[in-house]
Amino acid sequence: MNKEEEIAVIALGSNKGNRMHYISQSIQLLSENTAISILGSSNLYECPAVGFSSHDFINSILVISTCLSPLELLQQTQSIEKQLGRTLKKKRSSKYEARTIDLDLLFYGNKIVKNSRITIPHPEIEKRFFVLKPLEDLKKLLTSKGLKIMETKKNTASSGTLMLLSTESQLIQQQIKALSKK
Repeated sequence: MNKEEEIAVIALGSNKGNRMHYISQSIQLLSENTAISILGSSNLYECPAVGFSSHDFINSILVISTCLSPLELLQQTQSIEKQLGRTLKKKRSSKYEARTIDLDLLFYGNKIVKNSRITIPHPEIEKRFFVLKPLEDLKKLLTSKGLKIMETKKNTASSGTLMLLSTESQLIQQQIKALSKK
């Protein structure tokens, strides 16, 4: 039985170790799954850690096509995080901590999913400028694929500071093009 393909949006972030390596490796590992096709990516942005004190993050967003269910896609992203050295916090002193890679499922088509494992759309999107700006980069692609991306409110996450990393972004775009030719 063939599952129908769905468009999904994944946020990528890294602020520990060789950040570009972890972003690149996560894209590579996602592309190696035959149930995932990478359709596009946003620019790469560098921004300060939010909610805790740490090194700056590099953030980007991928648009993919997949026949995985939301929970299967979540399992895949968590497996990649673990492969790339992300560890789960043991103490609860803070909600956030530095990480080699963070992969968040933002959207899964226009579906709304809420259960004990996952909430889609991601509940923190409107609070995160480091997600909103890369989403803006991809708005044309997302709407062409039928996704209804919310219009952000004027005051939502407007205090964010991002630095565009254009050279690295071009490298990621080249990597995606090479992977899509396989």
